[in-house]
Amino acid sequence: MAQAKALLEELEPANRAQAQMSSRATAWVVASIAGILALIAIETGISYLRGGVDLRAPWMPLWGSLVMGLISVYFSRRPQVTPRVGLVLASLVTASFLVAMGLNGAIAVFGLAMILTFVHIVAPPNVALGASLLVLAASVLTVTQQTAVSPAVSARVLAAACIALLVVQFLARQNRRLSEVAQSVTFRLRTMVEGMGEELRQTRQERDIAAATDAQTGLLNARAFEEALGRQLAALDAATPCALVTLRFERLDEFVTALAPSDQSLFLDLLVTRLAECVGSMDLGRLSKWEFAGLVRAKGAEAEFPEQLATQCARLAQPITMGTRTVPLQPRMGVARWPQDGPGADELLHRSAIALVMASDLRNAEPVWFVPRMESVVSDRAQMSQALDRALREDEFELFYQPIVGAQPQPLHKAEALIRWNNPVKGRVSPGDFIPLAESFGKIVPLTNWVMTKAVAQVRTWRQQLNPAFQVSVNLPPAYLEWCADHPAEALEFLSGLQAPTGSIVLEITEGAFLNVTPEVLQVLALLKGMGFEVALDDFGVGYSCFGQLDRLPLDTLKIDKSLVDHIEAMPAKRAVCTAIIKIGHELGFRVVAEGVETAGQLSLLAQAGCDFIQGYVIARPMGAGDFQTFAQGWGREGLRSAA
Repeated sequence: MAQAKALLEELEPANRAQAQMSSRATAWVVASIAGILALIAIETGISYLRGGVDLRAPWMPLWGSLVMGLISVYFSRRPQVTPRVGLVLASLVTASFLVAMGLNGAIAVFGLAMILTFVHIVAPPNVALGASLLVLAASVLTVTQQTAVSPAVSARVLAAACIALLVVQFLARQNRRLSEVAQSVTFRLRTMVEGMGEELRQTRQERDIAAATDAQTGLLNARAFEEALGRQLAALDAATPCALVTLRFERLDEFVTALAPSDQSLFLDLLVTRLAECVGSMDLGRLSKWEFAGLVRAKGAEAEFPEQLATQCARLAQPITMGTRTVPLQPRMGVARWPQDGPGADELLHRSAIALVMASDLRNAEPVWFVPRMESVVSDRAQMSQALDRALREDEFELFYQPIVGAQPQPLHKAEALIRWNNPVKGRVSPGDFIPLAESFGKIVPLTNWVMTKAVAQVRTWRQQLNPAFQVSVNLPPAYLEWCADHPAEALEFLSGLQAPTGSIVLEITEGAFLNVTPEVLQVLALLKGMGFEVALDDFGVGYSCFGQLDRLPLDTLKIDKSLVDHIEAMPAKRAVCTAIIKIGHELGFRVVAEGVETAGQLSLLAQAGCDFIQGYVIARPMGAGDFQTFAQGWGREGLRSAA
């Protein structure tokens, strides 16, 4: 564009000068004609004084031929008049003038004018100039010899003709030079515009390619992948077993963001290579940051297709190693068959995405195949997700509190906060129904933050009104602990902003969260302890007890799971396990709480085993904050005996 602008700026003065030169040529021709007419008038006056005017005198057509020659030269040099048109025009004007002036010498003068006009039209400027001068000189000499025109008149005619022709020729030469400049600039401009057109086509092609591919991986983006998928499906034979696979890698941000930019690019290259090897699709697409898709064909019989994809998913779950760093992969795979689950790209993408949502609830890397009932399940989940958002906005949640009392007589100073949802349509919704959904929808963090905020405000009140050492226990989901490890700065800002009194909040973490505990999680726990929070290991003894890790976990309390407390009176083995847990906990310096205690016999056996605190229906069910305060005020210093 800058070159085009420069050429246009170069062309503008040439066009302006050419216009000025054309105006000058017109003015000179007009002035020459006027001068010649004035000379005709003078010669006529002289003739009159000498004895009369003879309009048929030979010098009259001679002057007329000069006038017509100038007119023909002028018209033949006009850019908008073609040579043929200029020749015809000059001939007609010359003939008309000769007819008006009389026929004396008409043939000779008409021929001279035609020759002069033709020479100026077809000959180069220098040749035209010489020919014009020769023709005019010859015509003047011829007329002088054949008529009574005096040599003085002939000399004046010849001098006037030479001057006029020289000036017209000079102007014509300048005009031609300017025309050549304009033509040169125009040619260069046209060449440049053609080059720009080619560059524009290449740029458009590059733009189309960029618009269809992901800049980081080179894979098709979501829109381009859907178009490519439609073309692939249209070319497939319905007898070919194939399926659309949609993949999402969980929790990659926390690992990738810790890498250097060059290592991040290397990781993406390795991940795409792994996808191409495992999925085996030529046209992979990147649907979002860590979500990919590809059309996969069965390598054998259709019955072996599920096993094939399960093997591929397991290979995808293998960590990627880059030097000394290892990035774990947690793929989730949703699968939709073609054409059973949809004949077109839209249907397959939609249904594989539904299967992927269901796969996200799994804790392992297994492909989930779409089945029709999933659509209603996902629809209900979507409605529940919107309802959870509304509940957080409109404060539909409420905290209930269940007393945690000492096995030996002591004032009541502990409670566990349990969230309840008062849905305006469904009524009271069980935590077992909405907590897993909140985790899968990514809403567990704001929900836990809400619980923490309310619990801290309540414990401040009860420390003033009930007991200065009052504690409230809050369940900390594993997903929240992972969020704290992934976003330590944000978590620190929120938790420190609570300004919870030291020792007032006990964070209960389930035993499953400590399986394969990472250094990042241990750092989070150490940070929480440093901020004045206590940590309790909840549901201890369920399935996969972590006795080997108890000594390195920053714990304050062990909570024996209800499954061990049930039937403790009739099952000596369970009683022995509970006694062992209590003893190990005390040896490690932990307080021990038994939860789910429902009978006086269970309470008595746990107290005899040395359990520190009791929680369960034998004491009280969870209740609202007002009811709990009334209950606590009536508890008395006699503890369990006063409750009985």
